[in-house]
Amino acid sequence: MRSESVWGRTANEFDPGRHLDPECHFVKPTAPKFNGFGAGPRLCPAAQLVAYEFVAFWAGILPYFDFYPLKEETADGRRYEEPRMTEAFTPSLAGPFMVEVCARQA
Repeated sequence: MRSESVWGRTANEFDPGRHLDPECHFVKPTAPKFNGFGAGPRLCPAAQLVAYEFVAFWAGILPYFDFYPLKEETADGRRYEEPRMTEAFTPSLAGPFMVEVCARQA
């Protein structure tokens, strides 16, 4: 994970920007480059536990928030419509589904 031949001269520096494309969208590195949990016989024994913890974390936090779909113009001038489904083998949205997140009132 710190090989200069893979990541360049800044391999030993914390630089999350190396995973962004020119439009600042996240780009998932390919498996040979980024192998966060290992593979095969060297697979991290906690890899499955991390997935469970991720779900437990969000299950514990989400009940404290309300989510409302954005239908009006946002501060940056973008306008969002109702989400549309796309024709695919598995259900998926045709575009982004933008929401407003508000703390739930007690």
